[in-house]
Amino acid sequence: MEDIAYLGNLSTYRIRLESGKIMRLTRANRTRTEEDKITWEDKVYISWDEKAGVVLIS
Repeated sequence: MEDIAYLGNLSTYRIRLESGKIMRLTRANRTRTEEDKITWEDKVYISWDEKAGVVLIS
């Protein structure tokens, strides 16, 4: 985990992949205090529906 930002109704995460690349992910906060809150020490696995991804190239 490179960075965590709590933005009220959303949380944004910057995650370093094993390849060294960094992905930015946004997750909706369903409640003010979530039981499954992601923290710095957590190992995370990311996935999404094949039609839901958007790739931005700079």
